[in-house]
Amino acid sequence: MRNYWLDDRKEMLFRDLIKQFFYAYLFFNQLKEEYQKENRIPFSKLDYWVGTEIKKGALWQIKDSAHILFRNPISEREIFEYLFDWTLGSIFHEAMKLKEDIYQIEAYSLKWVRAKKLKVNPKDIEEEISIIVNNAKKNLREEMKRLDYLFEKAILRLHKILPLHNKNFLLIKFLIEEEMLLEKVLGEKALTRILKITFPENQEEKAFLMAEEGCVKKGRIQNALFILQRGRRLLPDSIAIKKRLNELKN
Repeated sequence: MRNYWLDDRKEMLFRDLIKQFFYAYLFFNQLKEEYQKENRIPFSKLDYWVGTEIKKGALWQIKDSAHILFRNPISEREIFEYLFDWTLGSIFHEAMKLKEDIYQIEAYSLKWVRAKKLKVNPKDIEEEISIIVNNAKKNLREEMKRLDYLFEKAILRLHKILPLHNKNFLLIKFLIEEEMLLEKVLGEKALTRILKITFPENQEEKAFLMAEEGCVKKGRIQNALFILQRGRRLLPDSIAIKKRLNELKN
C-alpha cells in the first residue's frame, strides 16, 4: 500500500532534515570546542541535544525523520540514502552513550562531595567512585572521537545523495537562501561546491531558476529577486539568470 502522506511531504521533510542536520553539526562543534578547553561537557547540554522518549531533542528528531524518509519499505531506496540514514542513527546512539557517561561523571562526582560532608569515611567509596568516573571519562574521549568521525562521514554521504534531490524546490531554495549556514558547516564557497555536486555538467543555473520559479508561483517575489541576485553574483556569465532577473524587475 502506497504511503500518500509521505509522498505529499517528502520534499519538505527532506529539506527540514538537512537543515536540522546542519544545526546539529554546529552544536556538536561547540561541544567539541568546550570539551577541548574545559575537558568536560555539562550534562544539561547533552540532555537538551539528545532528549528523551517523552521530550525528544534535536538528534532524536533527526533520527526519527531519517527513518521515515529512508526506511519506508514501500519506497525505492538509493544505497547512499540508506547509508546516510544509518550514519545519522549511529550519531544518535553514540550521543546517547555520551549522555550516559557524562551523567555518571557528574552524578558520582557529586556523591563523592556528599560523602565528604557525611560521617562516612570517603576512603570507603573512593576506589569505587574513582573507577566509575575514570572509565566514564575514558569513554567520553572515545565517544567524542567517534561522533567527530560520524559527522564527517554523514557530510560525505550527504554529498552523494543531493543529486538525487535536485528537483526538490524547497531544498534548493533553502541551500541558496542559507548560504551563510552552509559556509559555517562546509566551509568557504560551500554553496558553489554544493550546487556543482547537485547539478553536474555546469548546470548550476538550473538551481537558481528553479528556486525563483517556485517562489514566483507562491507569490514570493522578493524571495525570487533575492535568489536571482545571488545567482548573478555566483554565475555572472549566465544569460538565463540575467534575463529572468530583468523580466522580474520589470
